[in-house]
Amino acid sequence: MYLVHQQIPNGEILYYTVYAKPVGLSGGMTLTQRIEPSKTTAEVKELSVSRTYEVWVCASTRVGEGRASKRLSQTPTQRVVAGVFSLGGTISVGAGSSLLLRCECVGSPAARTVWYHNHNIITHHPRFTRNHDDSLLINNIDQSLGGNYTCLAKNLYGSDSVEYTVIVLPLPEPPVIRATPFKDSILIEWEQPTLINRTLGQKISYSLTWKEANGPWQDSWSPDELPDLPDNLPNKSTQKYLLTSLKCGTKYSIRITASSKVGTSQPAYMETSTLGGVPIPPSSNEWLWSNSSHMYIQLAGWEGGGCDMRTWDVEYRPMGSRVWTKAKNTLSYSDTSWNLPMYQASYRSSSFAIPDLSPATWYQVRVTATNEAGSVTSIYNFATKNVDGTEVGPLSDVFDLNILVIILSSILLVVCLICCIYILFMRQRSNTFIEYRDSITIDNKSENGITNMSHSNLAAKENALNVQNRIYSTPIPVRNNSKHELYEISPYAQFAVGFRTFGHVENQDIPSAHRKHRFDSETSFQMCSESEDSDTISKNTLKSIPRSKCSKDVCRTPHYR
Repeated sequence: MYLVHQQIPNGEILYYTVYAKPVGLSGGMTLTQRIEPSKTTAEVKELSVSRTYEVWVCASTRVGEGRASKRLSQTPTQRVVAGVFSLGGTISVGAGSSLLLRCECVGSPAARTVWYHNHNIITHHPRFTRNHDDSLLINNIDQSLGGNYTCLAKNLYGSDSVEYTVIVLPLPEPPVIRATPFKDSILIEWEQPTLINRTLGQKISYSLTWKEANGPWQDSWSPDELPDLPDNLPNKSTQKYLLTSLKCGTKYSIRITASSKVGTSQPAYMETSTLGGVPIPPSSNEWLWSNSSHMYIQLAGWEGGGCDMRTWDVEYRPMGSRVWTKAKNTLSYSDTSWNLPMYQASYRSSSFAIPDLSPATWYQVRVTATNEAGSVTSIYNFATKNVDGTEVGPLSDVFDLNILVIILSSILLVVCLICCIYILFMRQRSNTFIEYRDSITIDNKSENGITNMSHSNLAAKENALNVQNRIYSTPIPVRNNSKHELYEISPYAQFAVGFRTFGHVENQDIPSAHRKHRFDSETSFQMCSESEDSDTISKNTLKSIPRSKCSKDVCRTPHYR
């Protein structure tokens, strides 16, 4: 006897099989159609009109074909009532994401679709997009866009609809963060602020990153790895993590985010510093001693500020000098020239000596102490002793060359500044006077130009009037046997007679009174001279020919032009 246990196929779907079988027809052939797993719709063709068919679908995996779906009965007709074959239901989506709701429908004539949100027609909305295939795209969804969505398809023969229930899941809220700093570590605690993240039943994971000031962000653990959290916490919602191997007295930035299958929360920030600070230098010269050639610095006078000291840099220079000299600790502890108290013997391991100094001389020493938190620089004044071991006078009695240089430089700078201001003022004043003088000259030239222009216009008008008043005459031919000999004149020459065309009696001599002419230019003078000469020649010519002897063929009456 064998016990056969049939397991329901479960796994990756390889394909779907659509079956269509006529109802009430014995021996009817069942139509089958294989569909790809990425598709959820199929069209069954070559069916008989007015015959009822049963349709069902089965899914197949590697194990085999699974159970059949619910069987539906449909009767093909020529008139197709509007129908929606998209499957509705409940959809959960995270806030801030996008959601596509499908509304695939059939109908003859073609159906028209309308979308509703909570029984309100969706028309124009910045977050809703109607696609050409009648689907609805919701962008950047939030709690206000949750609820019921209905797609109604309608044509002349009927209508159908599909309904979706959209549940908008909120993103995890940023955790509440606290930090407890230590010298080289920081204890970080965080908890969920409200009950929202707990009541949804979602698994929440956290991401902790940190960095130094002006440094890159570093992950405390990988996203797929959870930190080792203690189990004996008073509140299970509170979690802890200890950041180790940090620098003493250093500022750090901490960032925590909560993630779920819906999405990632906004980060929670915090800035804190590990305990400790920069070194604290002594406020007086009590940690400095000297003889006539050496300077001794007791570095134990510098406090670490809560952090371990790393280095000391010592520089010195004579009082009044600008150049610092880096000192090297070359003191031999067996040197008997040092006479230190016994209680200072324990500090020889942290002492510093400057050799080869001049006796009875004031110096400045600059000490830079550095630890993990940073560095601090302090400057001290000290003097070496006389050769006989006596102290030198106070610093106020010593002439400081630097102070004198600073004072003289300041005075010289002020004098130069005053001179520059005076020169600029005088130059500006001179420029103003020159501009004023040039403006007066330009005005005078403009007035003279206008006067000369008026005189030129007046002379031009008078010349034009003289030209109009000229009288022109054709030449008079003379016989060869004439008793009067005339100057041979070109037959086409003309003479201008200088008398007016009115107020003149024939055969009357022209008055010889001198007329005063106004000549404005050389051209006007020449024109007037030529006119007077022409008048004289014409008058003498006319007088030399008797009027009684002129015939019609010989003489011509003067005409006016």
